[in-house]
Order: sequence, then structure tokens, then C-alpha cells
Amino acid sequence: MPPGYVWVAGEVVKDPNLRVQEAIQLVFRKFRETWSIRKTFRWFRDPNIELPVNRPHSGKLVVVFQPPRPSFVASVLHNAFYAGAYCWGRRPTEAVWQEGRLSKRQASTRPAEDARVFIRDPCFDRMLFRGYLPIMSGWQMAQFFNSSGIRFRDLEPSLVDHAERVKRHVVELAQHQKRPFQYLQEKVRKEELAREIAARDQIQED
Repeated sequence: MPPGYVWVAGEVVKDPNLRVQEAIQLVFRKFRETWSIRKTFRWFRDPNIELPVNRPHSGKLVVVFQPPRPSFVASVLHNAFYAGAYCWGRRPTEAVWQEGRLSKRQASTRPAEDARVFIRDPCFDRMLFRGYLPIMSGWQMAQFFNSSGIRFRDLEPSLVDHAERVKRHVVELAQHQKRPFQYLQEKVRKEELAREIAARDQIQED
């Protein structure tokens, strides 16, 4: 489990330690300001701001704070788990014939989307570090589909149906609140768009 998350009662939830939460949030916040891993790392390193990392202790992982390393900052920003995705098999083992014998070696790291298992939870918001990831393994996903009676050949229609239900709910919610509904057909920075709408319509946080 990457820093910022813990396993509680069968679910992956945010670490209750607010210092850990805020530290991970700050990594993404500073990256959004600089759009540079190196500059983000230096922002933490220069004033010696410590970040949470997992360390083995007595047979389990514990979170400790320590000065950041470039590789750690990069690993946080590249970790698909923070994007609400579960990946397995990004560095698969492959068999190669070398010097007259068959041997195994680890292939180079693949992009998350090309991993042997890639499951995306669309309800997750990486940049704001909100919510939780209720399904974090292929086995759990398979168990969910099995208990729901969803066969593999029916998976795509089922997901499309659920997506349409979510869309209808959002439209109804917007209509109930007398707010416009905007369908985003291209990549945008949603936080900036939300701030622009709030400023335009003079909406203030409670």
C-alpha cells in the first residue's frame, strides 16, 4: 500500500494520520504548480521538508518521515494507485534463450495501461487526493462481478449502463440545484474550471 493509504476492514482508505495525508497532497499540489518532478523534489529538499515513506519493521510496513529523494517523488507522481488504478505486471518476467540455455529475466517497466492487469476506478480524484478505493485487486474485482451475476461477455454493456445511470443522476442533481450541466469532451483542468465557474457565478465555499 503506498503512503497515504491503509487497509481497514476490507477497504482501502486514507491514512487517518493527517500529517501523512497533507504531505501526499502537497506533493501533487506542488507538481501542479511546477509541472516538473525535479522542481517539486527541490521544493521539498531545500527546506528539508520530510515526506512519508514505507519501511519494513517487525514483519510489517510502517510509515516513517524522512528527507525526500528524487526517486521517491517520482514514484509518487508515477504511481497509478494515486490515480485510482490497480496495476499488476508492469515488469513481467520473460524467458530468453541465452548462451545455449533458457533463462528468465525481468522486462523493462511498462506504462500502467499496458500492465498485465490494469483496473481503473473512475470515482477517484488523484489531484485532490479524495475518496477511497474499495476494489484494489483483480481478484476482488472478479469476486464483485461474480456476486453481481455479471458474466465477462456482459461486462462492457454493464459498465456502459452504470455510466449512463451515473450521468442521469448528475443531470438530475444539477437540475434540482438549478445549475447548468456541462459535459466535458476534452481534457481540461477540472479544478481550474471549477474555480472559474465559482468566480463567474459568485459561489463561495461554506
